Amino acid sequence: MLNSTHAIASEKQFVVQFVCTSEKGPVRDRNEDSLTVVNYSDQGVPEKGTLLVVADGMGGMEAGEHASAMVTSLLPWIYLENPNPNVQECLAESMVEMNRLVYEEGRRTYGKKGIGTTAVAAVIIGSTLVVVNVGDSRAYLFRNGTLQMVSRDHAMDSMYFNPFSPGVRNLSHVLTQAIGPQRNIQPHLYSGDIAAGDTLVLCSDGLTSVVSDMEIQNTLDTTDFDQVVVRLIHQAGTNHSEDNISVVAARVVVPQKRCLD
Repeated sequence: MLNSTHAIASEKQFVVQFVCTSEKGPVRDRNEDSLTVVNYSDQGVPEKGTLLVVADGMGGMEAGEHASAMVTSLLPWIYLENPNPNVQECLAESMVEMNRLVYEEGRRTYGKKGIGTTAVAAVIIGSTLVVVNVGDSRAYLFRNGTLQMVSRDHAMDSMYFNPFSPGVRNLSHVLTQAIGPQRNIQPHLYSGDIAAGDTLVLCSDGLTSVVSDMEIQNTLDTTDFDQVVVRLIHQAGTNHSEDNISVVAARVVVPQKRCLD
């Protein structure tokens, strides 16, 4: 286990609690995942909300861990410095700018090979949730016992028949977009409400490649929040995951009122 964090961030009428963990996996030499959570109220800018980010470096390219670390270290600053008051546009613009920086760093340092990573980022401001993703790291919203995927995979997820080789190949691992390999990207954007009792989960495909949406839903429905991430990663191990796994879970609650004596 490389990262384990449990903290609380205040957001107007709500409190955002979060737990997060990143693990290398049983067969990988290094962890190419990165994650971060930033509460901008701590920096005196509560209007920026709370930012959660998961990035999964592409193992087929040079220095995937470098690309993912760039995202989790620089995206919070890019988002903070973007003056656009529209949070949806601000987060999407920040992801596009993040791609430019990783693209240029990859070409400068590694030539044509470049570097690459997936990225999913979410901002919670009061009762508003905004999610932006590039690649196949995912975001899920769990509400009233039901799980909804609020990101969109940029992957060739259909099955096709290759007449030159027998059998059917699954191309779900082949990305059509990522941060870094391409000069231009079109991030997927989701915006909606978030309410007390909701749980948001951001994760790399080390989890979702082996743990089904139904298994994620059942875990969220039957597990105390503090243990959700541990249980999800345990489920991935039970299902024989060999990849890096990173999970951030955030729960929205109503702060308890204090009674004065």
